[in-house]
Parts: sequence; C-alpha cells; structure tokens
Amino acid sequence: MNKPIVLFYKLSTLYEILSEINNLFNFDIYNILQESDLANFLKERKNHFLIISETKINQIPNNQNIIVSNFPVKISNLLENINILLLKRKFVSQSEININDYRLDLNARILKLGKKRLKLTQKEAEVLLFIRNSNKDVSISSLRKKVWRYSSELETHTVETHVYRLRKKIKDAFNDDSFIKSKDNGYKI
Repeated sequence: MNKPIVLFYKLSTLYEILSEINNLFNFDIYNILQESDLANFLKERKNHFLIISETKINQIPNNQNIIVSNFPVKISNLLENINILLLKRKFVSQSEININDYRLDLNARILKLGKKRLKLTQKEAEVLLFIRNSNKDVSISSLRKKVWRYSSELETHTVETHVYRLRKKIKDAFNDDSFIKSKDNGYKI
C-alpha cells in the first residue's frame, strides 16, 4: 500500500528539518516551491495527500487537503495535526470500498447491496478485501500466508472452510452465489 503524501508548499526550511527524520513518518514528504509545480504534481498523483502551507492556494479553494498553519509552530503539534488528518482520511476511505455492485465498510465490517446489509467478521472482511485487491485469482496458499499468516507448508482447510462459510452467508443474505467465484487457480470476485 502506498504511503500518503505530505507536500510542503513554499516551506523549504521546514521540509529540510523534517527530511532528516522522515524515516520515522508513516507518510512521504515532498517540497514544492512553485504553484505550477504543485499543479503538475497533483495531476500526476492520485494518492492521498496533504499540503502544508502558510497561505491559501488559489488552485485548491476550500480543500480539506490543505493545512494552512500560522508559523512558527511546534513541530510536534504540526506532526500531530498531520497524523490526525491522515487517520481521519483513512477511516473515511475505508467506509466506502466498492466491490462490483456491493459496498464494503471496513470500519463497521458490513457488506451492503442496496438496503440489504451483512455483518462480517474481521477475517471475512480481510478475505474480501484481499481478493478484491488482487489482479489475478487468489490461491488458497496466498490467502493462508497473507490473511492468516500461516506458513505455506502447513496443511489446513481453514481457508477453504472460511471462504465456503462466507460464500454461504453472502448467498443467504443477498441471494448471490457468484460473488466469490471459485476458479482452478483460486478465488476471484
């Protein structure tokens, strides 16, 4: 998963100070000096980002992606504000994950289709998200390693049992027996 990006707009000194400890952050930092560079950066990047600036930026009016700070500021307070905003963003983004016609709310662990809802366990939600995010069929050994964190040599039917029960829950709740498809090479949504 890509880290969120924090852009320091016309704040070179602050960027230089924080770049010395950037390995401690759960986000990547960039320094932008020109408004045209900022526009180009934002066109190229689709990741979550925040912009730290001393002034409002005309191209991005009333955008929640901007922290306009009154400087001087304690670095600890600035980092705390950045982390709080990134956590809020992550929470919001996890509440509406589209899977075909369905929506998965990871925070509440609820799968929705129209007005119908299905409460999932943590593991069921992880399985759905893992299969959804895969570009190819997901093998049982891959699920065993990535979702259950079991070694690939361990012989167990845990994955098959969980997926079978999850497919049954989805069929009972939504009358859909093809949501998780069983393929020769594994599972696909």
